[in-house]
Amino acid sequence: ICVIDVMDGDPIILINPEIIETAGEQTDEEGCLSIPGKCASVTRADYVKVKSFDMELNPVIIEGEGLRARALQHEIDHLDGVLYGDRANEPYHDVEDFAVPTLAALIENHEVVGVVTQPDKRKGRGKVMAFTPVKEKALEYDIPVYQPVKVGEEEFIETLRGLDPEVIVVAAFGQILPESILNMPKYGCINVHASLLPKYRGAAPIQWSIIDGEKETGVTIMYMEKGLDTGDMIDKVVVPIDAKETGESLHDKLAAAG
Repeated sequence: ICVIDVMDGDPIILINPEIIETAGEQTDEEGCLSIPGKCASVTRADYVKVKSFDMELNPVIIEGEGLRARALQHEIDHLDGVLYGDRANEPYHDVEDFAVPTLAALIENHEVVGVVTQPDKRKGRGKVMAFTPVKEKALEYDIPVYQPVKVGEEEFIETLRGLDPEVIVVAAFGQILPESILNMPKYGCINVHASLLPKYRGAAPIQWSIIDGEKETGVTIMYMEKGLDTGDMIDKVVVPIDAKETGESLHDKLAAAG
């Protein structure tokens, strides 16, 4: 059984689905909860026809184009034991690389006393342990790097407190900061968010701006508080969305703008 929901109507529930026809081609970034914090460029058919059974075991035919076609292929792959990375045009890359241009700008203009990033992970077919892009950038400048599995662990919070930060800047970190950290720095915690808030709070703002056909998006710099992307906004940068924009190309534009 697989469930398809791309927010263009009611979710589709399919039993024993099988793709019987495809046409066209599309290439864009995909991610998956099975491999959190990663994405990769994947080429798929732009149109698919699927035969399946519904919840009453009636035979049905489902067609999809664009995002719906991609979602159908992605989920049916799961039933066949195939992950999107097996079809990737290139190795997985970290969502966290969005933060690298922000870190570079901070290093150039301020004293950075420490960098916090996700733990190192194994990559590629050889499963070689690899640094995150943020860690690689920090080490170029001999900046101390901290990689807690859970940012809310008391030991890490005490380590962070020992750095006595005046401000904490967060970009594509992937963990929710506890109040003990949000309240720690003198000038607060600042988030670099890849949308023009209040639109597209939360996850996948880049992808949703393209899916919804927006003509422009951007980066919002904002203070952080306990709610998700609810703090006061400090500044915004508007970035136009090209008619042929992909998640990957827009990601790079917004990363540079941030």
